[in-house]
Amino acid sequence: MIVVNPLGGGGLSNAKLALADAAADDVLAGKKFYSGSKELQTGTNTTKPVLKTFLSPPANGSQNIEVTGYTHVVISTTSRYSVNSDYESSVALYQNGSYVAGGGSSTGGSVTMSGNIVTARNNGARSFSVTIYAFTP
Repeated sequence: MIVVNPLGGGGLSNAKLALADAAADDVLAGKKFYSGSKELQTGTNTTKPVLKTFLSPPANGSQNIEVTGYTHVVISTTSRYSVNSDYESSVALYQNGSYVAGGGSSTGGSVTMSGNIVTARNNGARSFSVTIYAFTP
């Protein structure tokens, strides 16, 4: 009589499982993983990873992005209005959708956050870029 494993494969060896050091709190809540034993485990960590994204609205244009599920948003801008002008930069912090500190505008453009929507406006700058970091500490 031949017995076939219906799950297929031989799985990980104890030696390889011993190398895994993730704990349930290291893995996002609801995600399944194996670590240290051959038992299927479920993550419990409810902290979302950091979001990093970019906006680059065209001259005299704007772009929006929705940032949901994070309590803190840091917005960094860099602009250059013309070939002969210096670069300008600013950084602003928002918490729970409300402005906390920093600056969000320059000659080249402006950035605002209303609720979960970040809006970047280019005021005709030769270059205007926005970096958005969102996280929950």
